[in-house]
Amino acid sequence: MMRPPASTEAASGATQRDGFASALLAWHDHHGRRNLPWQHPRSAYRVWVSEVMLQQTQVRTVVPYFERFMAALPTLASLAAAREDQVLALWSGLGYYSRARNLHCAARLCMARHAGALPRDAAALASLPGIGRSTAAAILALAHGQRQAILDGNVRRVLARWHGVEGWPGTAAIERQLWHLAESHTPTTRVADYTQAIMDLGATVCTRAHPRCASCPLAAGCQALRKDRVATLPTPRPRRSVPLRATTLLMLRDTAGRVLLERRPPVGVWARLWSLPETPQRLSDDTALAAYLRDHCGVTPGPTTRLPGFTHAFTHFRLQVAPIRCDDVRPLEHIAEHPVRRWCTPADWTAAALPAPVRRLLESLEEPPMSRTVFCVKLGHEAEGLAYAPWPGELGKRIYASVSRQAWQQWLAHQTMLINEHRLNPLDAATRSFIATEMENYFFGEGSVKPPGYTPE
Repeated sequence: MMRPPASTEAASGATQRDGFASALLAWHDHHGRRNLPWQHPRSAYRVWVSEVMLQQTQVRTVVPYFERFMAALPTLASLAAAREDQVLALWSGLGYYSRARNLHCAARLCMARHAGALPRDAAALASLPGIGRSTAAAILALAHGQRQAILDGNVRRVLARWHGVEGWPGTAAIERQLWHLAESHTPTTRVADYTQAIMDLGATVCTRAHPRCASCPLAAGCQALRKDRVATLPTPRPRRSVPLRATTLLMLRDTAGRVLLERRPPVGVWARLWSLPETPQRLSDDTALAAYLRDHCGVTPGPTTRLPGFTHAFTHFRLQVAPIRCDDVRPLEHIAEHPVRRWCTPADWTAAALPAPVRRLLESLEEPPMSRTVFCVKLGHEAEGLAYAPWPGELGKRIYASVSRQAWQQWLAHQTMLINEHRLNPLDAATRSFIATEMENYFFGEGSVKPPGYTPE
């Protein structure tokens, strides 16, 4: 039977004496995850991006984001050369956007200081923005087989339970103890497999809630299981009150179906992302709303709807959001050249870097009050049409008249590919001109299908 060492000091020979690593590796050979997209190939760059994405985020959520990110930015050099807007747009929906900004900054530092590669020295790697000791160790262990101990959330949980470590892992003393245990168990061979195995065990078996102890290869020596402490270890963070803040988000749509977006400040929540105009004022009556829109947004409102509120959770506070939708607003000033404001079509904001709650609100604008049928020139048959013209001018009118919702969604996927492939800023005037030309060719160029009775104008 495997028995945990009696003390931290006794843990230095744990790998050899208690069989912790060998039992974990035997389990990994039969049950480990080997088909995650960052494992094929398992380069340092791919491991790094995946490890950063997996901070505070589950594997099943990360996989599609990782694949999209790699398709657009397959190398460290391409990430370093990318615009921040493109990186944030690829990250949009994953949350914790400082991770994306740090990733981008670290890539540029690697190009400038490390000959265009991630350093293989643990200290140098850990000093890059957003990496730190455990992420650096994971990159070096998984990509290069270096003997480096990791201590992410999954590993903390496995070690705290198996050794019966009391105390919140966020304190310096408990963290030092867990690092010592992590180092003592890390073997000298098959380091990459061991690193993947202990992460997998924490993610799939020794989970925070409903752990599958009966399936655990380390159950025989687990102190938490022996003492009936599995549900209480690791010791949770001391309870603290989470402040509640309130804000009003303004969904302002003009007569062309465009929505007004603002770039957020460079620091704070959702830093440098595009978002809806926001105010802490409640704007509970139409007079106050009209005055605010005139003085702060430069528009006069049309029909107004106060939508159901919702609460969005951040790490250190909760945000109570009151959305207000105003249709057919009319600008009082020319916003096209405003440095932090843009009127955006659905094609624009689909490709922009938006916080997840804002994207969900904008997607709700796409839901039509009733369906309409058009002969779709792209599909060649009748299908459900769009709710409104998704692009300004005559092109938008043509699309509204003869493009289906299904074909429009296909175009949006194609547009995202174009923006990533050519590293475009979707809100630049030159990009909009290029996208308009591509859009017209996509729907109405060679290969489009004319409806019955079509007569050229």
